[in-house]
Amino acid sequence: MKIIEKGSRFTVSSHFTLSQTDDEVLSLLYLPLIAGSGYALYRYLFSLSFLSARKAFFYFEEMEGMLGMETSSTMEALSRLEAIGLVSTYRKEDIDRTTTYLFRLYPPASPRKFFADVILKSLLEQKIGEKKMQEMTFLFVQNDETPAGYTDVTSRLGDVYSVSTLSDKTEQSIEDKNYRNVSSFDRKRLLKNLKEAGIAKNVTSSLDEIVDLAILYFLGEGEAAELVEKNIDSSGRFHLDTFRADVRSFRQYRPLNQDSREETYQNRLLQLFSTLSPQKYLSYRLNANPPQYMLEEIEKISSETHLPNAVINVVLDYSLKKTDGKFVSLYIDKVAFSLLGNDIQTPYDAMVYLNSQDVSKKKAKNTARRKKAAIKTIEQPDESIDEEKMQELERKYHL
Repeated sequence: MKIIEKGSRFTVSSHFTLSQTDDEVLSLLYLPLIAGSGYALYRYLFSLSFLSARKAFFYFEEMEGMLGMETSSTMEALSRLEAIGLVSTYRKEDIDRTTTYLFRLYPPASPRKFFADVILKSLLEQKIGEKKMQEMTFLFVQNDETPAGYTDVTSRLGDVYSVSTLSDKTEQSIEDKNYRNVSSFDRKRLLKNLKEAGIAKNVTSSLDEIVDLAILYFLGEGEAAELVEKNIDSSGRFHLDTFRADVRSFRQYRPLNQDSREETYQNRLLQLFSTLSPQKYLSYRLNANPPQYMLEEIEKISSETHLPNAVINVVLDYSLKKTDGKFVSLYIDKVAFSLLGNDIQTPYDAMVYLNSQDVSKKKAKNTARRKKAAIKTIEQPDESIDEEKMQELERKYHL
């Protein structure tokens, strides 16, 4: 939610109650994240939700007066609640041009779910520090081990009740009160991407950590799959350490535009090329500081071609992909001078040109293969054809 229109009104919806544990979680775990104003606003809205049946609408001016908050403070508090998954906001404009908002409230996570949520846990640790985080974990995570010196003599279900007569019909389960997960990352979609790339089996033992890192650093399923594939070597081994470094680098260097969800991978890559110097981009690709000979090659290309840094980044990216990650100076020179010869000065034009070259080469190879197969079938099915004879037959059959 970005603004509150003057004279607008709101209603509140909630379908849960707050237990003592919920109160403790809100006060000790959520409070550092939503601040005092967010905590007060959430509790106030929760109280109003029970009055919605008797009073259809409430007004922002009344709420701000009760809480003693300015509009800017209300907006900031509401944004925190929305971002952390405690509130969803919906807006509609009525016929009389009155703006009405619906605030849908969600319960806080249970202690177990809170500490299992990689985002909530990480954000809280950033706010309160590692030592305090350990204390919170100790307070909320129950220890179910049998106390020293005691023996478990509890009666079991089968000792008291007959289980043979229980119905085996599958009933629709009653869903427990559940918090709103702030991450939209889809584990099944990631797995589908990995299967389509033929690499799902390579990362079976590391999949949980891959998902946690992707959620923590706000990667999409496609982005995570790209980085997984990048960190599988030619023998099929997945390198988790370099994947971790790639995820952190990708999060650090990729554009942080909240409206970029629908952008293609190439668009994000273009912005990355335009953001980093060639030295920085090479560090990102190698997950380490580049050795001196690589830095010297970059300086040489820059001084001899005067290509913009963003175009040099395209050269490096394209060359490394074509040489399986090996830094081959002669190949890099060839790519750079081919762009210079075609007067290419933007990263987009460079990507289009290099891609078109790849497509042209592939078409040429396919065409040559088809020609050779056709001529052999017609003229000399069992004999080899030298280049001179091939040219003669191409002219003959207008191929």
